[in-house]
Amino acid sequence: MNKCPLCGKENPETNRFCNECGCSFSAGQTGQLNPDALLENRYIIIKTLGRGGMGAVYLALDTSLNNIAVAIKEMSTQAAGGDLQAAIGAFKKEASLLISLHHPQLPQILNLFSRGEDRWYLVMDYIEGQ
Repeated sequence: MNKCPLCGKENPETNRFCNECGCSFSAGQTGQLNPDALLENRYIIIKTLGRGGMGAVYLALDTSLNNIAVAIKEMSTQAAGGDLQAAIGAFKKEASLLISLHHPQLPQILNLFSRGEDRWYLVMDYIEGQ
């Protein structure tokens, strides 16, 4: 059995993704959360909006706030290479910068959390558009 690094559920060895949350068992990959995956017992993933080298962005619903739409940015520190602390520091710096900015065209940061040492998530307002 494989234990999911994201939610902790046991899965058969043959699974490429967790049956519970959709997390990929491929190290470092982001953008692998399936629709209906639940993060922090609060955020229901709707779909993947985009992916990059170190992260992905999802559209989700915040069940604690009347199912409002939010964007969740996922970062994998494994994709950053060997310097774990530098990757975490850069992610926190980005979050801190975004928290300090206030403009109607920029998303407001609503939450920041990690799942283990290799997955970090930044929850922000969802702004429709390209």
